[in-house]
Amino acid sequence: YKAYLVGEKLYNINLKQSAVVFRRATELDPNYAEAWNLRSYTDFNLDETNIAADDLRRAFALREKLDDNEKASVDVRYHLQVTGEVYKAIEALHTWEKLQPNEFSPHNLLALAYEDVGLYEKATDEFRKNLDLFPNSPITTDNYSDVLRYQGRYDEAAAVLGRLPAGHTVTGHEQELQYEVATLR
Repeated sequence: YKAYLVGEKLYNINLKQSAVVFRRATELDPNYAEAWNLRSYTDFNLDETNIAADDLRRAFALREKLDDNEKASVDVRYHLQVTGEVYKAIEALHTWEKLQPNEFSPHNLLALAYEDVGLYEKATDEFRKNLDLFPNSPITTDNYSDVLRYQGRYDEAAAVLGRLPAGHTVTGHEQELQYEVATLR
């Protein structure tokens, strides 16, 4: 548990050190579901996708030990990142969304899953919900603008990008989006 707590604290400070500590936590207790779950995030964010998939398989096998919110998250990520079963992920996302109706991740991931299978209107609805809940989120703004652009709704996409919070430093991706939308308009 101590290793898990240290890994959790290091996660936003030093991802590589966090990964080492989470590995130690899972070595000490191979049935520690929470450690496998956070280890999978760490390895994924370090672009260790094969290792992250193995971590996620372990977390998925132990998911009954997790609280409902973490269990839903593991279910979703397992189906998206390990098996590629997007429709099972969408089903799990609906469950997660009901558990956490005002949380960022369920709406965002559901919208992205809808987008992956070409259900752009449903993706638009989810991104809109997330933007209503998190009006200052650049991630939601970018994603919402993307899905509008995919539908040829360039004026709306430009308007959404125009809602980026004051003082927000525009990223290269956002500049690219703005350029693409302007060009397409």
